[in-house]
Amino acid sequence: VKEGQVILFPKGFSTAAYQMIFRDRKFYSGFVVSTMRTVLGMALGITVQCMLGYALSKKHLFGRKLFRRIVLFAVLFNGGIIPTYLTVCYTGIFDSIWALVIPPLINPWNVIILMNFFSSIPESLEESAIIDGANDITIFFKIAIPLSKTIIAVMCLFYATAMWNQFFNPLMFLSG
Repeated sequence: VKEGQVILFPKGFSTAAYQMIFRDRKFYSGFVVSTMRTVLGMALGITVQCMLGYALSKKHLFGRKLFRRIVLFAVLFNGGIIPTYLTVCYTGIFDSIWALVIPPLINPWNVIILMNFFSSIPESLEESAIIDGANDITIFFKIAIPLSKTIIAVMCLFYATAMWNQFFNPLMFLSG
């Protein structure tokens, strides 16, 4: 095959490209950063989103309508690249794993889905737990979370896929 010639099927088999990639230390450091960002971001993100979704699903929450509108506004309008970059720079988390984890910590679309799911849990379960002496935190961890394992698994899948596929944020917030 001459140089510059386009062919449909490759001629011969070679692992030279894979050998070159696996010899480069940047491949392994990039893989570690991607894995840490995905695992840490997913754990923190799902925790925060579940707590926010559960809190916004409660009818007795003061200012609930305002917070729900803020979440809906965040779905419709993104903050933008420049404000996010300036926020990361001014908070001092530039060139750290936190620059990749904290900005996408709350996905408003996931919060709306979780909020609607938590709203579908019968109030009689929470009322019986209150009669037994449980507070809101106990109800959240002992009743709401076990009942929502499936939706949390779906949110983990969504969040992990989004974190793993991000290309521009590491390019923008990490140097070297």
